This record gives sequence, structure tokens and C-alpha cells, in this order.
Amino acid sequence: MNKPRLFVDSDVILDLVLQRDDHFEFAQNLFGQYQQGKCALFTSSIVLANMHFIIRKLHDINFANSSVLFVNKHFKIIDANNDDIENSIQSKFSDFEDGVQYFAALRSKKIDALVTRNVKDYKHALLPVFTPKQWCKR
Repeated sequence: MNKPRLFVDSDVILDLVLQRDDHFEFAQNLFGQYQQGKCALFTSSIVLANMHFIIRKLHDINFANSSVLFVNKHFKIIDANNDDIENSIQSKFSDFEDGVQYFAALRSKKIDALVTRNVKDYKHALLPVFTPKQWCKR
């Protein structure tokens, strides 16, 4: 059986690299599954840019840079294109950024499921959507 290919949203990646109390356990568990070869992790270049901005505000540029390099090393990066932007605008997604990421993931034909804490933002998704807790306990 092929290992599942998971698109991981920024909230989950930030939970992992910032070790955010309430959510770190399942983000770490998800990353542990990757380390054990049980899944492949994907995210978008948008996530990396947003992540760097947020971490730099909370910490400093060195920690932001090392966090982005960590993600870049372990996650495969999917780029968004013009079609993803237009599809997001024309879609029923209430969050533009989530829509762009979703359409980039869908277009890539490499993603089996999305992992996010904001499942409600993906209610119109054709791909399965899980919270980290749901994914780890399935």
C-alpha cells in the first residue's frame, strides 16, 4: 500500500515548530508518522511565507529562517498558480488563502488528504479533511 500524501495547513505546521501547548501533541504525532515512513508531507509556498512572517513577529529572523528551512527539508512544497487563485475567488471557500492552497493541492494530483485545525474552512473540499487528532487516531 502506498503511504498517504498529506497536505498540511499552516496552523498545524506552526503548532509543530512553535510547540504550541494545546496542539503540539498531535502535530508532533503526525510528524512522527512521517519520520517512520508512514506518510508523506506536503504544504504550499504560501504556508512558508506566512509562517516566516508569523514566527519573525513572535521570535526573531534566525528562528523564522531555521523554521522555514526545517519545513523545506521535510515537506514537499506545492506552488500555487493563476488558476488556483481564480478558482479560489470563484469557489465557495470563505477563506481565500485556504481556497488557493486547496486548489493547488487538488491540481497537483499528489494529495490524498488535507490536515488542518480549521476543518470548517474546507467544507466544500472534494479531498478528505482531518484535524491532526482525527488523522492520528484513525
